[in-house]
Amino acid sequence: MSTHLPTKFHAFIGGFFGTDYTIELDGQELVYLADETHSGEGRRERISPTDDEWNTFWKQLNELGVWEWKRKYETEICDGTQWELDIKYGDKKRKCYGSNAYPDRFDEYLQAVKGLLGGREFS
Repeated sequence: MSTHLPTKFHAFIGGFFGTDYTIELDGQELVYLADETHSGEGRRERISPTDDEWNTFWKQLNELGVWEWKRKYETEICDGTQWELDIKYGDKKRKCYGSNAYPDRFDEYLQAVKGLLGGREFS
C-alpha cells in the first residue's frame, strides 16, 4: 500500500443547477462520479493517481492552507453551489463544507483536485 494515500477522502461540489461531482476513496483508488441528474446514477470512473500526483496534491493542499480552513462557510443564499471536503492524511485532517461561500484560494483547491483526477472536471 502506498504511503501517499489518505486514510479518508471525500470531496463534493455541485448544486441545483449543473453537474454534481463526488470523489470517494475506495481502497487505493478514487471513485469519481459526475452526476448531471442529481440522482447518484451519473458517470462513474475509478482513478488511480500515481505517487507523484499524490505528492503534488499534498504539497498544494499545504500551500493553500486547507488544513486550517474553517468547518463551514455559508451565506443566506439557498440556491447555488454547495461543497464538502472530508480528508485525513497522516496526522492531518479537515472536515468542512460550504454553501455559496468559500475559503481563500478555493479556486486553486479545485485546480489541485482536477490535477489529481487527471484533468477531469471538478467545479
